[in-house]
Amino acid sequence: FGRGRLWNIYSVPADETREPARALPESELYQWPCSISPDGRWLIYASEGVDRATDLWLAPLDRTTAAQPLLQTPFREDYAMFSPDGASILYASDESGRSEIYMRRFPIRPERVQVSTEGATMASWAPDGGAIFYRTATALMRVSVTRTLAGLAASAPEQLFAIEPAAGLSESFVVTSEGRFLFGRSTRPLHVGVTLNWSQGTVQRQNRSAR
Repeated sequence: FGRGRLWNIYSVPADETREPARALPESELYQWPCSISPDGRWLIYASEGVDRATDLWLAPLDRTTAAQPLLQTPFREDYAMFSPDGASILYASDESGRSEIYMRRFPIRPERVQVSTEGATMASWAPDGGAIFYRTATALMRVSVTRTLAGLAASAPEQLFAIEPAAGLSESFVVTSEGRFLFGRSTRPLHVGVTLNWSQGTVQRQNRSAR
């Protein structure tokens, strides 16, 4: 949620039975949430300072200790996501000069594996953690992930399907437990459309104005 021109992180029940509450202490820096660990203990969020550098931070959701830098570099790190088992994260970084997807073990270690090879934006884990899907400007790609005692490894990327640049699909997407891909689509005027019960065949749609 944003207040004026400043964005901090709040939480609200999905059924909206309570008002939004601040999830982290108030900050003078821009903040936006990325991912919550499967055990519900940790929040990874991105924070952008006055120098425009974006870093990844780790905060305990019980707020017993203060948030700590997770990845803090001169480059832009964003779009982090915990693996389904919570043992790894993936994220986007422009350290190579363009945005690419990288993978690291969690808790963070120095070693990291580059997943994408020709530029990428958003990425998501497969439900079983055995693959990563990521979005390029024109396609959705898949990479297999293997874990050994020596660390993490990623296969060569393969294209799953092409995406027309004019399709209006958002960069973000969700992979369902059945292996389906859900994309947002730009609309004018700007609204957020929510489709309910789509997997059961009984479709209800709710539209809300985006804020």
